Amino acid sequence: MLSILFYPLLATGLYIFYLFSAYANNALRAKRTGFPTVHFPLMVQNSFIWMIFGPMSRPWFERNMPAWIYNRTALTVYGVEFFQREKPYEDYVKPQLHSDPKLLGRGKSYFLVTSGRLEFWTWDAEIAKEVTARPNDFRQFDFGSLIMGVFGDNVLTTDGSEWSRHRRIVAGAVTERVSSLVWNESVRQTRALLASISKKERGSESGVTNRMFDMMKRIAIHVLYAAGMGNRQDFDGADAENGGEKLKPGMHLTYMDAVKIINENTAGPTIVPTSILLNWPTWLPGSKWLRELGHAKIEFPQHTRDALAREKQLESQTGHARNNVMSALLSASDRNEGEDAGSGDPGKDSKRKRGPALSEQELVGNLYIFTAAGFDTTANTLSYALILLARHPKWQEWLQEELDALLPTDKSADSDFDYTTIFPHAHRTLALMLETLRLFPSVIHIAKMTQTAQTVRTPTAGTFTIPAQTTIYVNNVVLHTDAAIWRNLNMTPLERAATRDDEDGVLGDEHAFRPSRWLNPSGSATPLFQPPKGTYLPWSSGPRVCPGQKMAQVEFVGVMATLFAGHRMEVVRRDVLVQGAEGVKIPESDQALKERLDGLMGGSTPKLTLEMDVYNIKKGEDRGLGMRWVRR
Repeated sequence: MLSILFYPLLATGLYIFYLFSAYANNALRAKRTGFPTVHFPLMVQNSFIWMIFGPMSRPWFERNMPAWIYNRTALTVYGVEFFQREKPYEDYVKPQLHSDPKLLGRGKSYFLVTSGRLEFWTWDAEIAKEVTARPNDFRQFDFGSLIMGVFGDNVLTTDGSEWSRHRRIVAGAVTERVSSLVWNESVRQTRALLASISKKERGSESGVTNRMFDMMKRIAIHVLYAAGMGNRQDFDGADAENGGEKLKPGMHLTYMDAVKIINENTAGPTIVPTSILLNWPTWLPGSKWLRELGHAKIEFPQHTRDALAREKQLESQTGHARNNVMSALLSASDRNEGEDAGSGDPGKDSKRKRGPALSEQELVGNLYIFTAAGFDTTANTLSYALILLARHPKWQEWLQEELDALLPTDKSADSDFDYTTIFPHAHRTLALMLETLRLFPSVIHIAKMTQTAQTVRTPTAGTFTIPAQTTIYVNNVVLHTDAAIWRNLNMTPLERAATRDDEDGVLGDEHAFRPSRWLNPSGSATPLFQPPKGTYLPWSSGPRVCPGQKMAQVEFVGVMATLFAGHRMEVVRRDVLVQGAEGVKIPESDQALKERLDGLMGGSTPKLTLEMDVYNIKKGEDRGLGMRWVRR
């Protein structure tokens, strides 16, 4: 009996010894940095299993664990910065600052010390500026690169000279002509959305739907389909039955279905081998879902390669490239803008040819990133903005004042909403997007890694060294509500007076939804506030800033301008039972409605991006959020 138990016990003992040794080593390295530390021995928070299943289990932990254990465990769960916000700093960092004067100036950062990889968490804008400005020293997070590189190397997953090559080609593909296409398609799709809603309410001046956010996703994927692949899709033609995208012979999914399935599962299951997904036993839970994902993994690159072949053929026939990202990437490759592809022997290769800028696999990988990075991020930002405008309706009027001045008097479906005359001057509408992303950033942190020890110098935290093999998380959620930057920014006297009787009970203006903070006073050098470097990172910053930032802004402004040009929006109130009066119902109160909207936003889930539970609403399902669009 002892011989049977000996080897399992020995293995367990060796593993525990390894965990303690790793923890002790991390503790020593973190102590040398001179920053506050938070300890959780024996936890390996960077394991693949924990990174996937930790967020799924967090609600159960919160309900069933003692608070002192849960608060430590929560620090290791993906999404902690959204659920806990300033709490880790209040609970663990501030007490250290009070007891050790040497830590002053370093109170916005801490090292998480576990038996896994050492982690450095910060919302210090000066440190964030340094980290994002030095892409060769602070590399892409390896787990993120694994997920986002599933279809090929791309501008997000590469580093060093490889990244420079991808960045040059991809950034050059997002031109003003593409932006104009994005604008026109956003306006066209949104007009079709409003028409679709109004059809259901014939003879009425309003339209009601509880699928508004699914419609935002539909617009987002249609705009990307047009801008990225050059294929326009009618809003109501979202499936083959309605004259939309046809299913190709031998395929299980259309291109847009494949994109949707992959994006909804990017945070984990996508990296499971395709053979496992397709052969998942039918008697086990999730069989249909995993098999669909398996087909999507196979068919997305097939769809993309087919589209690339068609684009090449069309360009060959017409003699010129079309205005879409795919065509621009192909043109760059055809011009042989890649690296030298000679034999390496100068004597034999005096005139070395340059290879393709991007291989076919890299083209597929970058088109996937273009879709994945642009789909959920823009759709979710539009969704949060709508709920914020429903929660704070006075800002709808503020927005419409600008639109009335910019848009043509005739706001019918046939009027021209010109990109060049409207977008550059739609400062309030763009401020709405910037404020939405400040409070609900699509990407809740910037994740980087050090391969070797890196020295950082900042005015406040001084000079310090981040050890090798450390993961750095820049906490966007807390960074974006730093009182030193955002409190009372550009607040007018009228707004200042209004805060004395704040109906929402917001403790600090930095936590309030106030889009006007982005508008500089008249006569300023720029109409919109330009945040200091490192203080606002919804699209990251520095050399690796998102190349699709302008496209996202154009789409957002185009959609919101079209929605609110001729309509105002309100939430459909639920009927609630009157206490003491059996069977009697009345519409919910203003306070109840506000609490419901706050709960919807506060209950968001950090997946690939921050997301509310408002999508995939089935017909007749009492879920999501009922919205009424009333003609002005």
